[in-house]
Amino acid sequence: MFQNKEYKVSSFVITKKANKDYVPGTFEILLEKNIQENESWKKIEAQLETIAIAKIEDEVAFFELHSKALKYQKQFEDWKRVQEGYDTSENYPPFFKDIEIRLISVLNNIGLYRIQFKFDGGNDMETISVDKYYLCDYSKNKISEIGKTPTLGQQKILAKLTLSKFLQYYLLQTQKIAIGNMESLEVLKKDLKNQAEFAKKLDYSEAQVYPYFTGIMVEFPKFSKSSEIFNNETFRLLLKGDEMKAVLALYPEFKSSFQTFLRPPSAKIMSVLNNDKKFDLERFRRAPKEMEMIGILNPPVATGNISSLNINNYQLFNDQRKFLGSKRMFLNKEGNVYRIEHRNDKKEIVGEEKYRYDQKNRPLEIISSEYRKNIQIYHYEKDRLDIKEFIEVEERREDFSQEIVELHIWQQHFAYHDNMRFSLQFSLIGDINQEGRSNTRSVANNEFCEYNYCSLANMNGRVLGIKHLKGEPIDVLTNEKNQPVESYFENDRYRYSFSYDAQDRIKTFTMFSSQILKKRMEFIYHLDILKPLTILETDISYSDSVVKAYEYEIQFAEE
Repeated sequence: MFQNKEYKVSSFVITKKANKDYVPGTFEILLEKNIQENESWKKIEAQLETIAIAKIEDEVAFFELHSKALKYQKQFEDWKRVQEGYDTSENYPPFFKDIEIRLISVLNNIGLYRIQFKFDGGNDMETISVDKYYLCDYSKNKISEIGKTPTLGQQKILAKLTLSKFLQYYLLQTQKIAIGNMESLEVLKKDLKNQAEFAKKLDYSEAQVYPYFTGIMVEFPKFSKSSEIFNNETFRLLLKGDEMKAVLALYPEFKSSFQTFLRPPSAKIMSVLNNDKKFDLERFRRAPKEMEMIGILNPPVATGNISSLNINNYQLFNDQRKFLGSKRMFLNKEGNVYRIEHRNDKKEIVGEEKYRYDQKNRPLEIISSEYRKNIQIYHYEKDRLDIKEFIEVEERREDFSQEIVELHIWQQHFAYHDNMRFSLQFSLIGDINQEGRSNTRSVANNEFCEYNYCSLANMNGRVLGIKHLKGEPIDVLTNEKNQPVESYFENDRYRYSFSYDAQDRIKTFTMFSSQILKKRMEFIYHLDILKPLTILETDISYSDSVVKAYEYEIQFAEE
């Protein structure tokens, strides 16, 4: 990101023989290597393999690893005993299985690697992992171990910067606050007694600290004492900005990872980078969405005058129709959707979404209760999008044990440099699970690039074509109004076509798969401004077809 370079790694499995009685005769090392031929990387990768093997062959070093694995096992057994209410059978001591060496990130030509020493913990628990972190300077061929036990001074600062956020997640986990009830959250966070009680549950001597993306990660390992608050899962928090600087002052060894700085784009470029419509290739393979249809109606309807849009869904067969449900969107005076209701065939509300915006009409929260209750939270830093956060609470029961509440939290962090926007999404609880969740946007002249594809536009903004940097080609054709007319995806396997009437309103949308018609949508406009549109959708599968009708009903705000 700092040097605008992309690295690809591939996993290689190395089999090693051991002549120690405390390890199996052979064990495997999974090592992630740069797929590009690079001598400096090869030297680092070879040294990491040597370091990992030495930790196993040296009895003192291995005893340290095994002792921590044994500690994790005991803590898990104690926790399980409390959860189940009776003594559980003790497992045999952990025995060594294998090693994984993974590249976590690269910042300013400094690689961060995690070596995981994996132990079998017995029948009642998953694999125990004892992790070691290493910063690797490729240019200097230098490797430094990090992640040692924080000092008391470091622990104090880490607690000050992270405790309130971890408390928020814990209150959601224990259902002491409900998703979206931020008023209760603020009251509880200000309760000093509540904070003091929660602080006892976290042992910051267990914290692992390392540079990551544009900040510093504070992480508590799986099966650590602290992890009990989240069902023994790893949990973490990325500190950025002033908080990151405060931690960086305590960890001078991280400064090389932040030796250069990002240059923020101009206000104009920033606005384009955060305009999703400029990078939207999906519009070439789908019909317009509900709110997009309001702008298409002729005469156009000003969204600021609409109080609600209701879409009734019917299935048509044999000259009859069956009501399937409805979707109703409520709009504020600025034309933003602030609530959506989903009703079933009995007209019962089965799901709801609530939206909240700031004074600049930017989204702040989206709360959904259609299936599991979840919330999306948008965080802004000055005039730029900084973090998107997704929180979901899942309740489940395992066998005859008590009900378990699992908290799922994802964060997508954004960073900006010149004409580029970088994003990285990862989990805050459980495995970091970052694979395939990074993305880069860039804008140059009239090229808008994302996901290895660039939209090429003329001076008027009309898309003239799609340039593919990697992957399969995409061909598109637009009219003078920049409306999609035809598109081809996945080497022409999928073809989409659009037609319009004399008033530039979409008339039909069709989708072909392998030259076979799979979907057809027909848009029928009415003169009744309260019921201006009916959409007929036909889905075709082999010899069968399902026809649905979507009827739009608009309610206007009173003057």
